[in-house]
Amino acid sequence: MRHQAPQRPLLGCDSANAARIVHVTDCYLPRTGGIETQVRALAERQHLRGHDVKVVTLTAPGAEKAVPSTAEQVIRFGHDTARRGSISYSSFPAGPRWIQHHGADVVHIHASSFSPLAFATARAAARLGIPTVVTVHSLWNRSTPLFAIADQLTGWAAWPVAWSAVSQRAAVALRRILPDQTPVTVLANGVEPVEWSPAHPSADRRRLRIVTVGRLARRKRLRPLTRMLQRAQQALGSACRLEVTIIGEGPARPRIERFLHRSGMQHTVALTGAMAQGDVAAALAGSDLYVAPARLESFGIAALEARCAGLPVLAMAHTGIEEFITHGVDGWLVDGDDDMTAKIVELASNRSELLSVAHHNRTYPPAITWSTVLDTCDQLYYQAGAPSFAHPSQSSLPPAPGIAAMADSDVAPGHTPELGRHLPVAAESR
Repeated sequence: MRHQAPQRPLLGCDSANAARIVHVTDCYLPRTGGIETQVRALAERQHLRGHDVKVVTLTAPGAEKAVPSTAEQVIRFGHDTARRGSISYSSFPAGPRWIQHHGADVVHIHASSFSPLAFATARAAARLGIPTVVTVHSLWNRSTPLFAIADQLTGWAAWPVAWSAVSQRAAVALRRILPDQTPVTVLANGVEPVEWSPAHPSADRRRLRIVTVGRLARRKRLRPLTRMLQRAQQALGSACRLEVTIIGEGPARPRIERFLHRSGMQHTVALTGAMAQGDVAAALAGSDLYVAPARLESFGIAALEARCAGLPVLAMAHTGIEEFITHGVDGWLVDGDDDMTAKIVELASNRSELLSVAHHNRTYPPAITWSTVLDTCDQLYYQAGAPSFAHPSQSSLPPAPGIAAMADSDVAPGHTPELGRHLPVAAESR
């Protein structure tokens, strides 16, 4: 017998096709990384479309004013004594129990390299027959062997869910683990280009204003960026002064500050801490170049926002940023730190190339918008088995493989599928 999860009334939804959507993510606001901000923005926009949206997370809350929203209801586990923004990974079994008790029309899982809540809840939702979508927000390249071992223990790759990833680069790594022919849809991060004021890079060759936005964490490689900037300034000498703004907060800040003071770069590089979107937009609009030094960038939402503002983007090749930056057109993609340093020096010395790309970016907005992302999301929900998300063009889409078989399995009420002890811990987790 299929276990039917309890049905709950739709709250605050006027549309006949309104649905109860539950987003599950280990990390959420008040943390300010890519997953956190994208899940929040997606939930808000789905709420505006008339859906009843909830977010289930292990992240402790912050000051109420730091997360002002009535769009989504947030259910937080394990935060009674936790510090602001911390993640209570040991509380992950509460997710499967919650979804079994409350149910949903569709469960949308948001996974990074280490997401016990996400994976445990995905398994529980799929076994309950709830349409389930999993979106991978990180690059699993280095973690593939660990996830392959976990699959041998749990069989997670064969779960009846609709798989997606935030970029083709992330999707390739996921496809290496999933059974052959398993579809993996690219569900990009969304932006609204009109929300970003157009930047107007300066033709003044005596200074180059550089900006980057990101969590101050090891994998974002902001400390290596400061070393690149030091070498670039040494190469430029007095001919051009670099003025650098790093927006974001995180555990790597003390190390970056120590390096800046030791190297005498504290007057060249400003660490602003976290900023509201309006302030970030103003910083982008007052800059000449956006630099993204990370090598493990599954998508690069901050770089896309800079592209929306018309800024040329200088980034590492072979990352998710390739989804929206074409080398020599929207910006430049380089293979390493030496190449990135050399390109900064070149752009500071040859302003015409920088101004040409900036003009292109202001003239042609990126194709990735929230409208296209929401439509792709609806297609994924329909593919997972949620009929209320069907569009006329989707009538022939197949369901996620195995949904009927899993839905008919006998899952006793009150049973929480065991999973967490088999989850791998990736070296580059959030």
